[in-house]
Amino acid sequence: MNKKYKYLIGVIVALVVLAGGYKVYHHFHYQAIRNAKIAAKKEAEYRKYHPVNYDGYVKNYTKLYAKADPNSKVLTRISAYVLSGTGKNYAKHSNAGIPVRIISKKNKMFKVKFSQYTGYIKAGRFHTMKNFTDDSGVSHYTRYDLSLLEKNQTNAAYAVPSFVGMNIKDIPSAQSTSLVQTARDNDGKLIENPTTHQTGLYSGTQMDVWDSWPIQNPDGTVATYHGYRIVLALAANMNPWQSGHVGVGLGQAKIYVFYQKVSDYNKGVESWKNAGLLTKTKLEGAKSTDKYLKMLTQQWSGSAVKLDNSNNFRLFYTNYTGGKLYGGTSNNAQYLSTAQFTLKFDKNGVSVDHSKTTDNKSVFSSEGKSYQSFDQFTNEWPDSKGFDDTSLRDPHYIEDHGKKYLVFEANTGTKTGYQGIDNLFNMAYFGGSKSFQKAEQKKLFDNDVQNAVIDTTNNLKSQVSAYQKALKAVNDQIKETSSEDTIQLAQLNQQVTNLSQAITNITTSQNYMKKTGEGIKAQYMNAAIGIVELNNDYTVKKILKPLVAFNTTDDETERPDIIKHDGKYYMFTITRASRMASNTLDARGVYLLGFVSDSLTGKYKPLNGSGVVLYSHELNINSRTWTYSYYIMPTKTSAKDNQFLVTSYMTVPGIASQTGGHATFAPTFKIKIKGDKTEVVPNSTLSQGQVAVTK
Repeated sequence: MNKKYKYLIGVIVALVVLAGGYKVYHHFHYQAIRNAKIAAKKEAEYRKYHPVNYDGYVKNYTKLYAKADPNSKVLTRISAYVLSGTGKNYAKHSNAGIPVRIISKKNKMFKVKFSQYTGYIKAGRFHTMKNFTDDSGVSHYTRYDLSLLEKNQTNAAYAVPSFVGMNIKDIPSAQSTSLVQTARDNDGKLIENPTTHQTGLYSGTQMDVWDSWPIQNPDGTVATYHGYRIVLALAANMNPWQSGHVGVGLGQAKIYVFYQKVSDYNKGVESWKNAGLLTKTKLEGAKSTDKYLKMLTQQWSGSAVKLDNSNNFRLFYTNYTGGKLYGGTSNNAQYLSTAQFTLKFDKNGVSVDHSKTTDNKSVFSSEGKSYQSFDQFTNEWPDSKGFDDTSLRDPHYIEDHGKKYLVFEANTGTKTGYQGIDNLFNMAYFGGSKSFQKAEQKKLFDNDVQNAVIDTTNNLKSQVSAYQKALKAVNDQIKETSSEDTIQLAQLNQQVTNLSQAITNITTSQNYMKKTGEGIKAQYMNAAIGIVELNNDYTVKKILKPLVAFNTTDDETERPDIIKHDGKYYMFTITRASRMASNTLDARGVYLLGFVSDSLTGKYKPLNGSGVVLYSHELNINSRTWTYSYYIMPTKTSAKDNQFLVTSYMTVPGIASQTGGHATFAPTFKIKIKGDKTEVVPNSTLSQGQVAVTK
């Protein structure tokens, strides 16, 4: 082959190589450009997400996507999830419920968190929450009302009188030496009393006495029997062999009967005598088939009404079935109960004729629709960060227009405005102007976590400090106790266990607060003042809607009390700031809230604009003069002077070693009620436990 052809072949080969190389170069170059553009687009799309921190939920069979690598901008589909049947805030894969949190939203994708992964979801599969207004036909204590409370609580007209410097006394007659109840340890073994070496829990000497209420006439005035007034109260000796743990404990909470001569109405705690336990056994006067009473381990607050002109009265009380140590269910289940009792009177005073106790029975258990059931609470509590609470207690009896009713503390059910994410979008729970609603909603979405940690943790730290001091004192006492004094050592060691557990419980509460904030709390706030109509045999005739609900504001409204005055109905309830969805209230705050209506079941509105009727400035729960459980009652002169008595208890049960005194009747004082306004009557402090102003 001549040189000419060799040259041409070489040129052709070179051109082919160059062409191929250029094609390869062109492919990879433009592929890189395309990849760069795609990556830039994905990154631009990724950068559109901005945190807004609120919960949402997805539709059935939603496709979820996640980043295979934390640093990657590429989303890979991982699985299809479906909604759990037990709650809107959860997705479900196989048999495991997996929490889903919507972190941010844009037109095409919704960023979510589920399990331990960060993921995304297509917009079309996300149920977008929109603001709506639905009061479920119920009066509400709103976020706006709560904001007014924060501004008005320090008004002197609402201040509980200061009892500092007064000679506060324990109730001398509040003592018992009888067998209260047997108890078992965690292994089911009967506990031996260290003093008697018998298996059973015995009260010691001085008892703590807390929630109390008089036997009243149907019109609300305090009843009299043969020259006596009768007050029922929760009481127990809170030594470690009885309470099972430090603090209120309530391990042996039972109803005791106290009585006072009418002529001794203003002579203080020394004039109140103790007639003993109201019931000797939990099934006294009951049918053995009552499944709820069979589980009773504690009796909690209620009300009582005198029947005709006899020596009988009808009690309405709370059956608490918790307390595993005492044979209970080890949960927070509560039921409304009633019974009829007969009193005996002789030269020695007053006593209970236990042989005539009758009709002791369960009345009402929440059904879930009008009022939250215990099963609903059990299923949802783990996801509430410990903020969810449930209640069905403190029944208050009232008659109106020939009908019988029970008013009680509860939580809303699925048909009356339930708890959950919907709370944050229902403007019926916010109140106020549209600008207030917008600002308040944003505040709840943002959660204010840091404020929640600061405000609450400081309070909890003070409680821990108090218990630590008490623990040190007990340990020092153990060192000084002879090893031969086995009974004393056993009691002291039990106190060490109790105090250590209390410190652990508080530390757990601090951990909750570090993880959650006001917005999370507001979702689970759904306290309610419930009402049912009764038949003449005191069974439930009709379940009615709540009188007032506290969605987004409060989850515990205790001891509701209704009085009729000047053609209106006044309702009162006790609460604590620690139970409210607020990061600005001092968590130690204690309140009596009040409402007014033109009818028993009618529209209620907050008294004094904000609802606050009483606010205690004694914030130290370890103080001798700390008070709680305020109860309003009319007197014979209320119709003329608009003044009503306020009773309460003083000193937290179980901390006598710190305060120098046991829980006892607090000094009574007066409030004035006129229209939709109330005020504490200046200089109206009376004797401890006073329930009348005349003989």
